Amino acid sequence: MSNQEQDKFWQENFSAIATFPYSWLGKATELLDAANLVLVRQNEESLKGIYRNLTVYMMLTAFAFENIFKAIVLKREPTIINDSEQKNKLFSGHDLCRLAKQAKVSCSAYETDLLRRLSKSVFGGRYPIPKDWVTYKGGLDGSGSEPSGVFILPKDFIGIINFVHKLEAELKLLGIDCDLYDLSYSFTKDGKSILVKRNIDPHH
Repeated sequence: MSNQEQDKFWQENFSAIATFPYSWLGKATELLDAANLVLVRQNEESLKGIYRNLTVYMMLTAFAFENIFKAIVLKREPTIINDSEQKNKLFSGHDLCRLAKQAKVSCSAYETDLLRRLSKSVFGGRYPIPKDWVTYKGGLDGSGSEPSGVFILPKDFIGIINFVHKLEAELKLLGIDCDLYDLSYSFTKDGKSILVKRNIDPHH
């Protein structure tokens, strides 16, 4: 096989995986599962109601939403993968509001705010402080242009679960039947229906 033939093979393989919605949804389910596992509620009397690893939970949840939105975008417009400019735009950054708009998902004011805060958590879940003190100050006193990344309990827990179910309904309209918390997805292989089970208990 020549180098040109090899390149063609890998390019076609890349495109096939990228435009297969279940590639993205399977990863979204893994991220939701991982987010759920890292979230630990304190049992000590003095710490009751406090969760460990909350910022990491938010970050992983943000990555899950990112994968779901990309699945929807690529289902609606699979040819994007062949357009370098559009593909780079889709694959760069973690702005969930932009991705929701690109996926043509209608969001309420609360959902938009939730996505903004989850987008902010992509940074906050990895590092203790932002890149400069101005951003740090702005996030704390409200003087910054970016929304606060504060997580509101238990409202946001419920909001995330409801939003995931809303996106599942959106996917169903596109012909994709999935349950991202309990059953990852179902698909047909060799004429048989294959069910991939995850059995996630959201926010134990």
